[in-house]
Parts: sequence; C-alpha cells; structure tokens
Amino acid sequence: MQIVIRVADNLPAERVDQLLQQIRGVMQQDVMSIEVENTPPRKVFAHRIPVDKIIIPPRDELYE
Repeated sequence: MQIVIRVADNLPAERVDQLLQQIRGVMQQDVMSIEVENTPPRKVFAHRIPVDKIIIPPRDELYE
C-alpha cells in the first residue's frame, strides 16, 4: 500500500514528523481491529468425461 501526503513547503519538519506518527498510530489500530475469520477449506470436485471426437471450427468461422 502506498499513501501520498501533500505537505506545504513551509510546514516545519517537527509537524511533519508528528503527522506521520499520528498516521502510523491510526494505521496500526486499524490493522489490530481487523478480525481474521477461520473458514474450513472447500472441496472442489472435477469430473472427466470421455469424448470421442472434438470438432473445433476454424478461427474465421468463430468470429463471423
């Protein structure tokens, strides 16, 4: 994730550092508040169906 902050050129460096600390604190609180839900894995079933002959039309016919 990337956060872009526009800061005025005349803003003191101390104030910029203070703002960055506030943003870090808020971000850390948000990360801590995210709940992780344990979900059981899902089963996926695949079936193979025998095919005697596959007829694929030419590319020109597909786009008509």
